[in-house]
Amino acid sequence: MREAGEIPFIYWPNYVPCYEANAYMLSQWRQGKSRRNRGGTLAEYAKNISPLIRFCFCNSITMIDMTDNLFAQFVRGLQSRNKSGELQRSSNAVIKIGRKCIDFLIFIGELHDNIDFIGESNCRISVTQREIKKKRAGKRPVVIKYWDHADLPDPDPIRKKLPISPKVVHALKNEINTIVDKGLRLRKALMIACFEQTGGRRFEVSHIQIKDVEKASLSSGGAPLLSMITVKGGDNREVPVPRTFIEQAMRYIKRIRRKIIRSTIGTKNDHGFLLISHTTGKPLKPDTITTELHNLCSSAGVDDEPGHAHLFRHAYITQKFVAAIQHYELNNSDEFRKALLSTSKLKLDIQQWTGHKNTESLDIYIDLAFNEMTHMSRVYNSISLGAAVGVALDQVDSLRAELVAGARSAEIIDELELILIGFKDDIEMATKQTYD
Repeated sequence: MREAGEIPFIYWPNYVPCYEANAYMLSQWRQGKSRRNRGGTLAEYAKNISPLIRFCFCNSITMIDMTDNLFAQFVRGLQSRNKSGELQRSSNAVIKIGRKCIDFLIFIGELHDNIDFIGESNCRISVTQREIKKKRAGKRPVVIKYWDHADLPDPDPIRKKLPISPKVVHALKNEINTIVDKGLRLRKALMIACFEQTGGRRFEVSHIQIKDVEKASLSSGGAPLLSMITVKGGDNREVPVPRTFIEQAMRYIKRIRRKIIRSTIGTKNDHGFLLISHTTGKPLKPDTITTELHNLCSSAGVDDEPGHAHLFRHAYITQKFVAAIQHYELNNSDEFRKALLSTSKLKLDIQQWTGHKNTESLDIYIDLAFNEMTHMSRVYNSISLGAAVGVALDQVDSLRAELVAGARSAEIIDELELILIGFKDDIEMATKQTYD
């Protein structure tokens, strides 16, 4: 027996189960595709083949009746425009859907034992298998194969997403400080701090555990290490974070979270996740975090795209590269790439912090880091100290908002003392921190 939760179940538009689509989902499940976060990769595949299912239903044909002309018509439909004359999907989105649908149709041909259904020659649907070679430093290139069709469009130029702007982050934090509800204000501030200080993905941030925060709070002799799940496979990773951030999380746990858990699901049913819904006591889902960020951006007058959750991760990794570049006194991106390959300690640190499987995925951040250093008016000797300063100032702003809201001075002084103690530890750690 194998665990098989969160596998998408697909229907025709008339709510009749689609046999071929569900068989395809099971075949992908057997290959070990991810089901995390409400379906993961399987949910993405289901989303991509759904337009083909609707197309067949609307044209009253079965999947196995598809022809090359019908597939071309399907692709053209994906490139339709809305009432304003704008394309409903980008070329890259059409290509993504088209290639996954080709893979689905190949599965259908095999399912019906029809070797003339789809293929490279003498088939009703004509497709071509192509391949690209992905270079890997010091290793053989990885060959990636994919299917193509003559009617699929040319890809759009790749747009590189820049790290989140400090101005955007400042605007979001200012908006948070205007929230009247103390509990929500502290949780939203902690959510932003989690993205800033851990570089985690949405799923990883939503799965931060209380036991790991408490373990980090009891550590001594250096930067606290926070254990985080790595969403793209592999073991949990240990991420160094400022002690002020851990103190911020502990205050939320003790002063807000415990009361909500007692009044909702009960202490015995505590699931152990850090970020929770204040109405149900259940863990915050990744999509809920995205919605909260979207709402914060809207109320702060910030465009949704520059305030996307993943851009915090871009900023975090870029800053880690800045710190490493400064330490090794490297002058250009080529020197840094060589150091990344030759210095095992640096390589392991970068991968450990970010949760990447290979260093090639980090190349985009090298140029971003050198570009940022070129335009910085002042750079800290230690990125950890810079992070600690930021967390401490954010919490002082939060305390100021609480005073305005009518909080007792004694409570504010107690919280300020905890902030300063954590900040003192961070300063001492930063001044002693060196690479081996």
